[in-house]
Amino acid sequence: CALVYDQRGDAAAELGSLGKLDRHGRPKWSKRRARKFAKAEAKVLARADRVLTVSTPLAQLNVTKYGTDLKNMRVQPVVVDTGRCQSDAAARGEARAELGIPADAPVLVYAGSYAPWQIPGEVAGLAARAIARDPRTVLLLLTRGRGKIKS
Repeated sequence: CALVYDQRGDAAAELGSLGKLDRHGRPKWSKRRARKFAKAEAKVLARADRVLTVSTPLAQLNVTKYGTDLKNMRVQPVVVDTGRCQSDAAARGEARAELGIPADAPVLVYAGSYAPWQIPGEVAGLAARAIARDPRTVLLLLTRGRGKIKS
């Protein structure tokens, strides 16, 4: 029986975000807890016959952090199956109207957590450049938080 580890992100960073952050925006983990988690993940990565990751940088992190053999990893980006997800102009128009977005305005959508390792500064910088090119541009942040983020 083959062991396949489907790794969707840097689990130590993601799990650490469930707690409080230090003054640098990094997850507060006890050194003991962090070592214990890293040791467990290293064992899984060492024993896996195949490691699936969502990105090349994550695969490289496994090599540098855990010494995982790159030949046992496969990068499988999480993407949309365009054959199953079809555009619906009427639904798009309704959603834009509900959100107060003009029909011809460019829209950038970020779907995910808004945590330090998700490089929020890069997201904001990208949006600022897009808005500078076209002031009608709207950035939608789809996160677990509620309400509007202040600029």
